[in-house]
Amino acid sequence: MYEYTVKLSSRHRYFPLVSRIANHLSIGWWANNGWRVRKGWPEPVGKHNHYELKLAKITHWILLVGSVAQPIFGMLASGASGHGFGIVKLITLVPANLVETFSLDTLGCRLPSDVEPYNKYWMNIGYALHTWIDHIMVVAVVLHFAGAFKHHLFDKDSTLKRMLGRG
Repeated sequence: MYEYTVKLSSRHRYFPLVSRIANHLSIGWWANNGWRVRKGWPEPVGKHNHYELKLAKITHWILLVGSVAQPIFGMLASGASGHGFGIVKLITLVPANLVETFSLDTLGCRLPSDVEPYNKYWMNIGYALHTWIDHIMVVAVVLHFAGAFKHHLFDKDSTLKRMLGRG
């Protein structure tokens, strides 16, 4: 067995909630990505510089690939770290690897408050890639918002309306 356990610190107390929200969002992202790949990219509205078109294409691909890869690496990290994961609380794919400890709660009961990783190597790979993809996705989302508002405020074209399903 491993020589250490991963403590559920105060910063991890929201892990189950964040995991559940991300699980639900991932289903929507994957459905949207399937639709986008099947339908293709929309044609640009109006004339734009070559670098704007290239940046838009790169940003869209980062959002598409990142919204698939980030949840996958999050599931890898969660499963390998011993926290386990499932699909929307319906199917448990990897059960939690709880280690009984002598920590006492406020009622004086012993609780399994620690988890033991199944595989430290894959846990670290999953966390590292999940975190890096998260940072890249934040930049891509900011670029996407900036591009949408540029179209709306400066170009005065219908790109933002089309993105919102109104154009």
